[in-house]
Amino acid sequence: MDLKQNIDGGVSPDSLPQINNLSDAPVASDAPFTQTVAGAGQPPLAVPKQIVGQLAGYGARFFASLIDGILLGIAQFIVGLAFTLGPMALLRGQNLGLLMFLPLVQFLLQIMMTVYYYGIYQHNAGQTVGKKAMGIKVVDMVTGQTPSVGKFLLRDMIGKILSSLILMIGYLMPLWDPKKQALHDKIAGTVVIKV
Repeated sequence: MDLKQNIDGGVSPDSLPQINNLSDAPVASDAPFTQTVAGAGQPPLAVPKQIVGQLAGYGARFFASLIDGILLGIAQFIVGLAFTLGPMALLRGQNLGLLMFLPLVQFLLQIMMTVYYYGIYQHNAGQTVGKKAMGIKVVDMVTGQTPSVGKFLLRDMIGKILSSLILMIGYLMPLWDPKKQALHDKIAGTVVIKV
């Protein structure tokens, strides 16, 4: 009987191979995730292998945002014009209280348009119009699937506000980030890939 086996036939800790460094540990070649290097002092983050080679560049992201901004801006301008000129022509100073209430309704409608476009429409279609034109889309960093409406709203509403702060550095992060993530991508756990 081998001296390293115990009475139950199990293996003692002395008989196991010793791994002193994580880089010495065996890694399965068919693993579904690839480790990417995070910043100093941060653990590496797993990214699905099918995503790593498809990360979208900064130019495609910029022009997709520009197209989306122009389209949404035109739609919101039309709503603003309708809420400004229409009631003024109809009321002609008869009900000033209603005229003072209309900017709030206009603002809420424009917020709802933004929520619909970046949350619901993008989730259902998989892409915004700008992203489709540039051949890119947003996916969940862990699953590689289309994010939920909530995750899109976190990314495109709250995350982009934070990305805009401090000289828009959050938008510039894809230029040096290994996963080409902007701050709003990091907040929502998403990446932008080519399709």
